[in-house]
Amino acid sequence: MADLKRQLEEDLALRDLAKHLVKRDVEYIKGDVEQKGLASRFADRMKEGAEGALDESRDFVKDNPGRVGSVAGLGIVLLIAWIFREPLSEFFGELFKKLNLEELAPGSSKTRGEELADALDEHASAFAEKLDIGETV
Repeated sequence: MADLKRQLEEDLALRDLAKHLVKRDVEYIKGDVEQKGLASRFADRMKEGAEGALDESRDFVKDNPGRVGSVAGLGIVLLIAWIFREPLSEFFGELFKKLNLEELAPGSSKTRGEELADALDEHASAFAEKLDIGETV
C-alpha cells in the first residue's frame, strides 16, 4: 500500500511539473507575441524567403552560366532596340521604300505573309516582262 501511495505522489509531482512547464511556455509565447508584432514577423519571413531565393538564384547561375549569359545578352539587345525604336522604325521604313515594299505598311487588311507574297508576285511578273519570258516564271 505504501508503494502505491508513493507512486501516486510521484505521478502527481510529475503532473504538477509538466503543468508548470506548459504554463511557463504559454507565458513565454504570449510575451513573445506581444513583444514582436505581426508586421515584424511578416518582415522576418519575407527576409528569410528573399535570402532563400537569392541562394537558389546564385546556385542556378553557377550551374547554368551559358543560359544566364544568353538571356542577359538578349535583354540588353531588346533594351537597346527599345531605346532606339524611333530611328530603327525610320530605318526600316526607308528600307521598305527602297525595296518597293511600301505596301507592307501596318494597317492593311491582309496578313504580312499575304502582303509579302503579293508583292513578290508583282515583282516577279515585272521582272519576267523585262526579260520577255512571259508567264513561265
